[in-house]
Order: sequence, then structure tokens, then C-alpha cells
Amino acid sequence: MCRNIFYGLLLTATLFVAVGCSDKCKITGSVTLEDGTPVPNGNILFQGEAKQAYGTIKSDGSYFLSTNGNGDGIDAGSYRVVISGTSRIVPGKVLRDEMDTGEEPVIDVMYANAETTPLSYEVTKTEKVDFKVKPFTGYKRSR
Repeated sequence: MCRNIFYGLLLTATLFVAVGCSDKCKITGSVTLEDGTPVPNGNILFQGEAKQAYGTIKSDGSYFLSTNGNGDGIDAGSYRVVISGTSRIVPGKVLRDEMDTGEEPVIDVMYANAETTPLSYEVTKTEKVDFKVKPFTGYKRSR
């Protein structure tokens, strides 16, 4: 009887480690426009109540999340997903002022703010998480 209880507990612990994140969850994925075009440059942030993780979007649209900047992953939990996507700097572009980086937005600006982004994600395990986003169509004027 004791042996069965021991093996039951061992199996339960093994399943917990195999299914959940024992330390940090490794989250990778891609960010593409609705038509499948990769977002060529930008940042992604998973913003939680008291924690966050971030990543850089590469030219092929791929990213991986880090908490401390070393590819360490993210804690399990609920997150708002904030994404900023820009094109690469256009050579020869005339800059408007010292704040102009020469980059142009490629995704709707609603994704760049934790208050307005429609994206959220529940991290429970190491996995690949892809996002499809709306393209930039211009800045919306507030009245």
C-alpha cells in the first residue's frame, strides 16, 4: 500500500514537471501581419501584474522572451501582450527632427500600449506562441 502511494506521488510530481514550468517557461514565436508577412523589426513585452518579460523581434518576425535579458524565459501567469513593430531605417530618409529615428510603424499602434492592446496570453508551459496583427494604416486623431 505504501509503495502504491509513493509511486502515485512520484508520477504526479513527474507530470507536474513535464507539463508545467518548473523554473521559467521558454516562450518563442513569431509576429506577422494578417497577410502572413513577418513584422521585420520591433519589440514584444508580456506585461503581468508584478512581472514582465520582453524580446526583440528579428527580421524574420521571430522572437524569444527573457526576464533578465539572457533567454531565461518567463514565469507562468496571465499577461497583456504589447508589441511595437517598425520597418528598418530607410537609407537617405530625411529626418523630421532629433526624435525621428527614421523607422516607420508597420503594425497598428493599438498594440504598442498595455491599455489598448487587444492581446493577452496565459503562460502555463514552454511553447511557441505566434501573433497575427493588423497593419499600420495611420495615426488616429483624438478629438
